[in-house]
Amino acid sequence: MGLTTDFYTRLTTYAGLTALISTRVYGGDNAPDKATKPYCVYSQVSAGRKYTHGGYAGIQRPRMQVNCYAETYEVAKEVAAQVTAALESWSVANVQVGAAFQDNEVDLYEKDTGLYVVPVDFFVWYHG
Repeated sequence: MGLTTDFYTRLTTYAGLTALISTRVYGGDNAPDKATKPYCVYSQVSAGRKYTHGGYAGIQRPRMQVNCYAETYEVAKEVAAQVTAALESWSVANVQVGAAFQDNEVDLYEKDTGLYVVPVDFFVWYHG
């Protein structure tokens, strides 16, 4: 498996998050039209392959972003909190994950959709 597959699996199997959004987690930075709310959309924002003088070191540290969408601010924040809890404890569940560190969280509102969005950014140290 690769990072994006493992990332999806982690988010869709973490009990605290699935209690709020079921398995409505979409990759590639887009959700289906008229997706049931709340939901999350994730994407890799930057690559992060690490190198030594001998070449690729076998570890990556990409920035992953999870956008948490909901019809209310409170639910969007709850979803973001569960995403954070899922990813901060991820290394216990997956030996390829060295650690996941939250780097940023922002509160947004999309006037055109009427949805609250909380993007959460993580750096993920990943062996593979």
